Amino acid sequence: MKIILSRKGFDSTSGECPSPIMPDGTLLSLPIPDDTPSDFSVSDKSITFSDLHHNGFTYAQILKGLRPNKSFTYCHLDPDIRNGTHIKPFSDWKPAFGQTSTALSILRNTGVEVGDIFLFFGLFQNTEYDNDSIRFVKGSKPIQVIYGYLQIGRILSTQEEIAEYHWHPHAYNKHYEKDRNALFIPSDTLSFDSSLSGYGVLNYHKDRVLTMQGENTATWSPHSFLMPDNIYDARKNSAKSEGVYYAGRWQELVLKQNKDAEIWAKSIITLNNSTQNIQVNKKVSSWHIGIAAEAFAAGIFARFGFNVSVQYGANQPEYDLLVEKNKEVMMVSVKGSQTGSWGLIQAYKKKDNTYHEAADDWSANQSDRVIFCLVQFHGKDEMTMPTVYLARHNDIAERLKASRNGNGETILHENHTWKSGLGYGTTERLPEHWKFSAERIDKLIR
Repeated sequence: MKIILSRKGFDSTSGECPSPIMPDGTLLSLPIPDDTPSDFSVSDKSITFSDLHHNGFTYAQILKGLRPNKSFTYCHLDPDIRNGTHIKPFSDWKPAFGQTSTALSILRNTGVEVGDIFLFFGLFQNTEYDNDSIRFVKGSKPIQVIYGYLQIGRILSTQEEIAEYHWHPHAYNKHYEKDRNALFIPSDTLSFDSSLSGYGVLNYHKDRVLTMQGENTATWSPHSFLMPDNIYDARKNSAKSEGVYYAGRWQELVLKQNKDAEIWAKSIITLNNSTQNIQVNKKVSSWHIGIAAEAFAAGIFARFGFNVSVQYGANQPEYDLLVEKNKEVMMVSVKGSQTGSWGLIQAYKKKDNTYHEAADDWSANQSDRVIFCLVQFHGKDEMTMPTVYLARHNDIAERLKASRNGNGETILHENHTWKSGLGYGTTERLPEHWKFSAERIDKLIR
């Protein structure tokens, strides 16, 4: 098994800034801009930053906060390995990574094949919420971090094969028809752990950081398997003192087969269960999560003996379910999530109000007749019940105002430790008594 370190996403040249380490630890790799106004790079299938989203923000909104004086329209989403990224999901979406030209020649010349593992890394920096946007934490420094992986299950090299992945830039970009082109498709599961998918994205963890402490961004900790003798393509270590530094704007660094490198790669993927691994065969968009959340909520109320009426149609103005038992009626607004948090009041946070005022404004616009049913799928596989909470709007508003050491927040977290910003070092957990139970229902009905 060979390990390939593959550099992707924003950096000082492509995008001219790091990708964000989101406040919850998500390593959100921003796809490089692709704003060349030519027939081969911009087609009717081209993806824009406004077409992608994460946790209630479009990528365009995230970029506006990170770089307010710079804007991009189109992007090159590759590798495409994060579930639920597309606002308008493709029903036949599958993960894939494309490569071409010199970088592809390196992969072919070094014998990269089925079973080998890509570790995707990029330039990242800590961020924090700022009103209704995201900004870099003042004083934080960019670092190179491994944010995702893909174990090769198939390699597609003909236009006919690649065309099946019609949403991928290597399928619709006409430039690639005249050049070397390939798509790397992940295996269904990892060869060394069949409980995990053959691809996935990862959260921040210090052991996933490549940058050597105290050195410049591109100087890495000197693991023996990262040294020139264990690298294909005769690269020179250009580090000025300690560490290892491979100069230039290369994309693919192929490690020679090495047991220590394998052990390291496996630990990067599996350490401390802190990955956001895509579960086997789990291809879930935000739309699917919304449907699943409503179905689970209806089911659990029915299981508790309620008569349930589902209000059909997306995003009901006030409630999704009408539930009744013993002539007691509740209107229920269902909020589903697979990220460990719920983005609830971003629209109420303006430049001229505080987080507390935003929470109060949101609460004032909610009906006292409605109970919120918060359904959380984070960390659950397809056959495991989500965690379900019940709360009224005033309860939620108070939690949001207490967030970040009392400074307030627009996003409700199930279980989150702040690693930067105003909430640094604090942990927030939803109260146990909010969990769905007969006692909780009785309390809310009264």
